Amino acid sequence: MQRTTTSLAAPCDLTIVILTLNEELHIERCIQSLQGVAIRIVVVDSYSTDRTCELAICAGAEVIHHKFLNHASQFNWALDNAEISSTWVMKLDADETLTPSLVKALRIAFATALPEHTGYTINLGRIFLGKFLRYGALYPIRLLRIWRAGFGRIENRWMDEHVIVDGAINHIDADFYDHNLNNITWWTQKHNQYATREAIEFLMNKD
Repeated sequence: MQRTTTSLAAPCDLTIVILTLNEELHIERCIQSLQGVAIRIVVVDSYSTDRTCELAICAGAEVIHHKFLNHASQFNWALDNAEISSTWVMKLDADETLTPSLVKALRIAFATALPEHTGYTINLGRIFLGKFLRYGALYPIRLLRIWRAGFGRIENRWMDEHVIVDGAINHIDADFYDHNLNNITWWTQKHNQYATREAIEFLMNKD
């Protein structure tokens, strides 16, 4: 896992949007990995009861609040209500971080992007209980996380929602990490919640 460093270069014309609910364990680390790369970091919080919002503001992010229904509707609400004026938008989770190599690659990609380039995939690496998951088709996973403002939306799903972009998609061969610090009990509860969301998705789309 690479260490993050603060860049002295001018920030990119990029807004990074992070959805949160009780993420005091991760939010500072996440925002620190973004220093110098974006002109704006927006945290859309679902009324956390811990120090998430306080820590986010102290780390340099803006915080707005909105009641949570599901990830797709929450992020699309942010796109519609956060008054995003930057050229580019990035979707990030609170337990994720950018690597220095990705920060550098983003600067190059934005500086050389052609008008028809409307989205970028990047490499996801997962760290589970302190171990990097390199094998079993778990690395690298290409995810579409960056797009031109106004050209992308999150598909309206309860589970496995993806970014849908109108235009050409390029790949940036650099990593970001999903590194959740919670214990195995939390992981079990999380996947139980995923199962519920998958059941809702199935019932909503059943003929």
